[in-house]
Amino acid sequence: MNTRTAVALSLLLACTPCMLAAQDSAAAQTAPAATSAAAEHPALEWQQYPRWSCINAGSMRRDLDYVLDQGRTRLARLAAQDPATVSWDASYGVLQEVEAAVKQVESFAYQTLAVQDTEESRAMWTAAAQDIAVFRATVHADAALWRVLQECRPNLEPAATQEQRYYMDQVAQEFRLNGIGLPEEKKQRRLQLETRLAELGELFEQNLQMAGPSRQGKEPDNGAVAAEILSLRQELAELLGFRCFADMCAVRNMLGSGQQALEMVDSLISRLKPAYERDCRELAAYVQQEYGRPVESLSLSDLAFYMPYYRRDKCPPPPDVFPYLEINSVVHNMFRAAERLYGVRISTLPAGQAETWHPDVTVHEVRDAATGTLLGVFYMDLFPRAGKRSGTWMDTICNGAPLPGGGRKPNLAVIMAELSRARINGYAATEYQSAVNLYHEFGHVMHGLLAECSLQVHGANCSSVDFAELPSTLNEYWLRTPQGMAELLRHHETGEPLPQEYAERLLAAHRCLSAFEFMLRLMDAKLDLEAHTHYAELFRGKQLDAVSAGLLAPACAPAAPSAESQLRFIPHIMARGYAACYYSYPWAAVMAADVFSLFEQQGLFSPQAGAAYRRSILAPASSRPAAEMFRALMGHDPQPDSLFRRSAWLQPAK
Repeated sequence: MNTRTAVALSLLLACTPCMLAAQDSAAAQTAPAATSAAAEHPALEWQQYPRWSCINAGSMRRDLDYVLDQGRTRLARLAAQDPATVSWDASYGVLQEVEAAVKQVESFAYQTLAVQDTEESRAMWTAAAQDIAVFRATVHADAALWRVLQECRPNLEPAATQEQRYYMDQVAQEFRLNGIGLPEEKKQRRLQLETRLAELGELFEQNLQMAGPSRQGKEPDNGAVAAEILSLRQELAELLGFRCFADMCAVRNMLGSGQQALEMVDSLISRLKPAYERDCRELAAYVQQEYGRPVESLSLSDLAFYMPYYRRDKCPPPPDVFPYLEINSVVHNMFRAAERLYGVRISTLPAGQAETWHPDVTVHEVRDAATGTLLGVFYMDLFPRAGKRSGTWMDTICNGAPLPGGGRKPNLAVIMAELSRARINGYAATEYQSAVNLYHEFGHVMHGLLAECSLQVHGANCSSVDFAELPSTLNEYWLRTPQGMAELLRHHETGEPLPQEYAERLLAAHRCLSAFEFMLRLMDAKLDLEAHTHYAELFRGKQLDAVSAGLLAPACAPAAPSAESQLRFIPHIMARGYAACYYSYPWAAVMAADVFSLFEQQGLFSPQAGAAYRRSILAPASSRPAAEMFRALMGHDPQPDSLFRRSAWLQPAK
């Protein structure tokens, strides 16, 4: 997802860039590393390779206090300016620089928690998340600041670039979404809501971490947390003049309303239903035969529990496939594919050349192949260990930007994962699905590191939430076709391509129960949208589990709904900025299937198709509306038919 815990992301910001600003507009030409503050605050340094050894819970607290204090000072100074004479750099430029510094510290703070999940780090992050939420909410409700920005805009627009005008539109939208026209008492209530939602989001995440993947014992219970989050989100939306929270979020997204997104999800559910029912019957028959559980006793969560066992027994991978899934080989060939497609060079730094937070972590540079320009640096932390937060995600820590003296500050990103690392005959191999997951996150990395926007506020991590999963979902396709697998999964000793028989068996395993699995994702998306679109009618004052079961019963059939609502268990919806946007994953599947048709037509590794995709989608990042970028590449809006034409759901089960 381009996805870590971004507290109240869907509420609080349109975009945030990543550099520490100078203290006033006259100093804006000086890189922050040249300031004395940078030496004292490692998360604010203008460095290609961060000093990870100096970044910890204590330093993050100091850095955050510093950057928030400086931000308040700079914005107060801006709010006192004469709108008739203020320049772009001294107005909107200041705003994005302040947001830049806050975003950078926020990213480093969560990264600190992710790799040092201690009581101290959790306390630091909880407090930091609340402070950042309050800061952003306060900024976008500042009447004096809004007056200056609004009144100076007519003077700035004639000389502004298209990207600058788009940013000005986004800023205006953010102020309106944060209640700039509200009376003071409602502004105070909005601030209370933002603060409490930030607190609840982290509590939800911590409860999941404590419960672990088994969810046994059901303690601590996230049901009450989820219910309060939903209630407060609806109150916030109504406070700001929206019918529902989903409509409030949709203002920033590709699909224009909660109802439009819900109709899209319902349409996919309807088309998928016959294949899903077939999978349900087969899975239920298997459970009854192998485990003696009567079909009528099985709920959707029961069937989901047995799904991996069915796949293991019915569609096992080739037993000797692991030499083709050796981890270094998988990573090497993934890099080479990106080089061929996008005209870049990816190199791995020797161990010790740049600091990391653990010996497992590797460091990589991405350069433009034609010019040699450094586009970005990313870190990969692929294996589980004690003290590291569970989960798989990618995060853009810093968006790049043009430098005053020429050239660009490179983008900075991380991939965090939990790859299996089984030792087989002396080498480390992973599972096929783990390799696909890695490709997914690497698609996010390409989106983050190949961004070449003029404004830092338009990096990939600021994309519309329902557009951000396109690059990652698309990148999976190169491991979902026999040709791609033969090219990219090679024997780690001989270099021989994966045999066709092995590719067919791996793809058969992928097709196995794929309709059932996709329906699970669609039902989660439907539940998310129903809760955030029809909260007042369906959820307010009702029992969360009962309402969820009633909503999903028609889609679940022939299975029964799960006893507990999935809203108790999905951190993306409750804590990571995907509220009312969890449909992004099936929507991304629609878009990715459509875009992949370009590569099927021109060649799976066609540099021409790759260049068009880089030019239209990756390089602009979020500097243009998402729908506009998609149409620039494809010439039409996303077409669900592309997904169903190539899907395994239309194929009879074997």
